[in-house]
Amino acid sequence: MDVLTGEINIAYKLVSEKLMSVLCEQFRLKEHFTALRQLLLLCQGDFAQALLDSMRPLLGKNANELYRHSLMDALDTAVQSSVAQNLSNEVLKSLDVRMLDVISNIQS
Repeated sequence: MDVLTGEINIAYKLVSEKLMSVLCEQFRLKEHFTALRQLLLLCQGDFAQALLDSMRPLLGKNANELYRHSLMDALDTAVQSSVAQNLSNEVLKSLDVRMLDVISNIQS
């Protein structure tokens, strides 16, 4: 049983190392985490302010009056007018807006 456990541990270590290598090198995981910290956790205050400013005309609308392209325009405007424009193209391409289904009687 000890031999089997040893082989499993060796396989686990090899697979873990390969996975971390792929995540860090091919998918630039650390770069994405840094961007998340800067943008979503409000470490880059100018991006948060630019996003709110660009979305100001949309914030008073009902959810069923919002369109993905309008929200994407607001996001693009915020990126272009803040330090976020200096992020890598890989990170910028991953920024997206997703719309949830609207329930007819709810306003948000």
